[in-house]
Amino acid sequence: MAIYRDPNRERYTVIANATIRDMRLSNKDLGALVRMLALPDDWDFTIEGLIVGKVMPDGKDSITRSLKKLEEYEYLNRIPQRGKNGVFKGYKWEVFESPTIADYQSTEGLKTGKPETGKPECTE
Repeated sequence: MAIYRDPNRERYTVIANATIRDMRLSNKDLGALVRMLALPDDWDFTIEGLIVGKVMPDGKDSITRSLKKLEEYEYLNRIPQRGKNGVFKGYKWEVFESPTIADYQSTEGLKTGKPETGKPECTE
C-alpha cells in the first residue's frame, strides 16, 4: 500500500504516533483532539466556539463528554478565569498533543513525576 502525502506540509497538523495509539481515547475523543490541535491559537476555545465555528459536527453533550475524557487523560486543561470581585468569566483552555507535554508546558506550573518513556500499548 502506498501513502501519498502533499509536499505542502504547512496545511497539516503533525501529531505524535503515541497520541494516535493511546487506547484510552475513543475515536470520537481522538477526533476532537485532532480538530482542536488544527485550530489557530486565537480560536474561541469554548464549547460554543467549537459548535458555532463548525469545528465539531457533534452536539453539545457529545462534545462535552469528549472534552471531559481529554481532561481526564491530560490532553486538555481548562483553567477557570475570574474577573473583578472574583466573578467567574469562563475558562482558559490549554490543548496538548500529549500528556507528557502537559507535564512540562502548562501555564499553571510544573507537575511532579517523570514522563512515561516506554512504547505505547497497541491492541490490534
